[in-house]
Amino acid sequence: MWTLVLAVAALGTGCLAVLVARLRREIPPTQAAFDRLGRELRPALIELRTQSARTGRDTARLQRGM
Repeated sequence: MWTLVLAVAALGTGCLAVLVARLRREIPPTQAAFDRLGRELRPALIELRTQSARTGRDTARLQRGM
């Protein structure tokens, strides 16, 4: 009975070790992809903010004129 418990514990530990190794390999490329995406989106977000402010000013100006 103890042999079965030890075998299951060893198998579980082995599975965790494999998953941790895979996770350590996957984190840097994923992090790099998110960093690259952030750098690519930043100019678009700045432009969106600028256009939103312009639209808000135009809307306020039109409402005052009415």
